[in-house]
Amino acid sequence: MKQLIHIFKKDFRHLWSELLLFAAFLGLYVWTELHPDTAFITLPVLAKVMIPIGAAYVIVRLVHAEAIPGHNQFWLTRPYRWRSLLGAKLVFILLCVNLPMFAARATLLLLQDFPLSPGLLNLAWSQLEMTAVIFLPLAAIAALTAGLASFISALIVGILVPAGVLVLFQYPYFQRATFFGPVETDNWIPGFYASVMMVLVVGGLLYGQYKSRRNWLSRVVALVTLVAGSMICLHVPQAMSAGLNAWIAEPLPENTGIQLRLTPEMEMQPFKDGSFVSSRMPVSISGVPEGHLIYVPRFPVTFKGDGGRAQAWFSGWSSLYRPQPAVVNYQSKAFTTDPSFVSVQVANSRGRSLHAQASVDLYLFPPAITKKVRLGNTPANVGGGFQCYFNLLAGGGFRSTRCRSAVGWPFMMRVSMTRGEPAETKTYEDESQYPLVPSNNFTLSSVEERSVGWAEPVSPEFTVSILGPPRHFHREVDLDEVHVTLLPATERRQ
Repeated sequence: MKQLIHIFKKDFRHLWSELLLFAAFLGLYVWTELHPDTAFITLPVLAKVMIPIGAAYVIVRLVHAEAIPGHNQFWLTRPYRWRSLLGAKLVFILLCVNLPMFAARATLLLLQDFPLSPGLLNLAWSQLEMTAVIFLPLAAIAALTAGLASFISALIVGILVPAGVLVLFQYPYFQRATFFGPVETDNWIPGFYASVMMVLVVGGLLYGQYKSRRNWLSRVVALVTLVAGSMICLHVPQAMSAGLNAWIAEPLPENTGIQLRLTPEMEMQPFKDGSFVSSRMPVSISGVPEGHLIYVPRFPVTFKGDGGRAQAWFSGWSSLYRPQPAVVNYQSKAFTTDPSFVSVQVANSRGRSLHAQASVDLYLFPPAITKKVRLGNTPANVGGGFQCYFNLLAGGGFRSTRCRSAVGWPFMMRVSMTRGEPAETKTYEDESQYPLVPSNNFTLSSVEERSVGWAEPVSPEFTVSILGPPRHFHREVDLDEVHVTLLPATERRQ
């Protein structure tokens, strides 16, 4: 511990000028965010660009103070203990880079009158994410290089390799995902897997470099990880996506009163050109609490029988854009070109037994928070951690109605504004947030702001409705003796 503190103090004395410049960039950022109308147009952009550059420069200089590659550094002849050296670097990044950024962003939230909860929690998680997937990878690259020039070269390679993989493989991926892959609430999973892989590999690289200094082995591992992580972002197996989504969800308990049933009868109709097979299965959902809304994304159904095993993705249902009936009955549809799926269904239609298992996610939204507010040119709290205001042009002309949230737009939150006679409603919804974490914000911004309407209001009296966040349930549905009806082939609709 004494050696760790000694190294930390030495690094602080060595990098005091860089830290002072970094603090100046943070101060400039806070000032430009609080005075957007008086700041020069280039200052906010300059501040947001210079802060990550300044943080990266401090981290590189910190690690290169005791560069790992090479054989003539002073600390090799009178060696530090590798645990003390690595610990001192990590503590320095936490206290001298991460903590000042957190303080600057928290100051913005407090000065802009955002509620402390959940703003500070989201901010803390955002800083943790930034440390794990940005700061520590920068430290790992610095540990693999001996100087600033080699660090910049390695950083360029680290950017170009994933970009090349994405360019080479994105077309076949999106072509596949458009028709067959899980979408909507699963779109965060590839990035999650890639981030977990990055954290594990970066931790291993730092551990290996500081303990044994195997430079070339670590560089090869880092390059292979870049390619593998990029491929993971594009080609996460559907089973892994469904498995993780089911693991983070709550089991759908019987005491909620919600009943979800799949009727063990299915119609299958091929297209005459042989391109797709259309299947339909009745689904019933009942017992939704009054005032609540539900959202069922597309779900996989696995069929097993004497003819083999096959899987198809069936359509979901949502009451987010329509009234919630007491009982939901709809025909869930699936389109597939999988030959095994067709053979399994055809075999079953000839009298063989067929078993099916559906893996269904259900999002239950509580009653919306509704509040009547009188909006002006300055942000006003409207509940749910949101602020809304009129964005006015110079001279008083109306431009748009804007809402903002502290550190990211929460998962599946919806903002509706009803105004004027006859009533006109503008709605904004977003589902890009990780459902299992409080924030998914890798940017510097403490506040995320979006437009929720452009038409000029009749009056400043608004009704703001905020929906979410939902509870995420999961249920495995087993169906025995599924009956399949084969319909005559039809023409494909263009």
